[in-house]
Amino acid sequence: MDALSVLLYAEINLTLFVILAILLVKAFSDLNKRPGMRLFVAMVISLMVFTISDVLWSLLEGGYILPLESVLYVVNAVYFISISLVALLWFIFSETTMGSPLVKTYVGKALVAIPFAIVVGLAVTAPLNRLLFYFDAAGSYVRGPLHALQMAFLFAYVVIAAAHALVAALQKKNFARRNELLTLVWFAVPAVAFAALQAVVAGAPWLSSGTTIAALLTFINMRDQLISQDMLTNMNNRKQMLRFLSQRMVSLAPDRHLYLLMLDLDGFKSINDEFGHTEGDRALVLTANAMRKATSDIDCFCSRYGGDEFVLIYETSDADSVDALIEKIRSTMDEAIAAHNAPYKIGFSIGCVEYLDRAQTIPDLIIEADHEMYKQKQLHHGQRA
Repeated sequence: MDALSVLLYAEINLTLFVILAILLVKAFSDLNKRPGMRLFVAMVISLMVFTISDVLWSLLEGGYILPLESVLYVVNAVYFISISLVALLWFIFSETTMGSPLVKTYVGKALVAIPFAIVVGLAVTAPLNRLLFYFDAAGSYVRGPLHALQMAFLFAYVVIAAAHALVAALQKKNFARRNELLTLVWFAVPAVAFAALQAVVAGAPWLSSGTTIAALLTFINMRDQLISQDMLTNMNNRKQMLRFLSQRMVSLAPDRHLYLLMLDLDGFKSINDEFGHTEGDRALVLTANAMRKATSDIDCFCSRYGGDEFVLIYETSDADSVDALIEKIRSTMDEAIAAHNAPYKIGFSIGCVEYLDRAQTIPDLIIEADHEMYKQKQLHHGQRA
């Protein structure tokens, strides 16, 4: 590369480094908000190390830094080790997000890390065996006979993780997590595309650009998924409910029962029409508070599904306790209305369905609960008539 190309190459990488530094700061603030976030942070740090090593390599190549042989080997070893670590950490992060048993044990992680360990061995011993890379008598970089193996390992980590995530995303049981799983798939697109360019087109930091874009897009999508709270009631929203339900369905123990309860307020439209939308909002908040109070001492997830509909996800070892829970919600709601001197009574219809009884997927659970809820609502209308 000529002097201008070298400087441009270094400037692009330094710009990417700044972007990654900002991303790292943001990722730290989300450290405890989702499983595996520490792995994502570690991946970003490794990517920053890779970017700096790429800057140093270009400056050495351009003669801006004295190209001592020992320095050349160290910089290139760090280059190969850091990008391989990025791929390994991404694979483990992706599999952790999917709940894969492969990465839940130290033995599994050790097996997954074998290709990375091979790259580390080849990079560290490059001055002796020249298998990964070496420098000729003129000090020029030369790819070793096993350079393609290192690239194959990089592609394998990213492509296998993406393929696994895609298969999982297409399964009906993962309906609620589809967007989250597709985020793992999309990481591979810029990462693999730019890595392929790196292998065939010299003169630009394709690999660092592609992986930085992939990490940034992944983080943006993860941030979107964390927006999970209903602004009016401060309850979990539908997106968070679907994610939680999906996780509970996967982890449900054989001796436990999992119920989805869909609750719809009776006569909510008349509250809005007679007392105004502000009072209607107040009724929703009272309902949400009553649900939280009624479920505060049990394993029950409360969420606002939309409009005047709420969803509870209740896990218990006592199949008979769900009826008691419904009655407790009714009595707690009556107490809340009385305490706030509300000029109306809030009643509700509720549909309850057990997972693996009549429904085995999230769409089926919602459809069945909705059907049961409206059967009860019709019964209430008939009683009032």
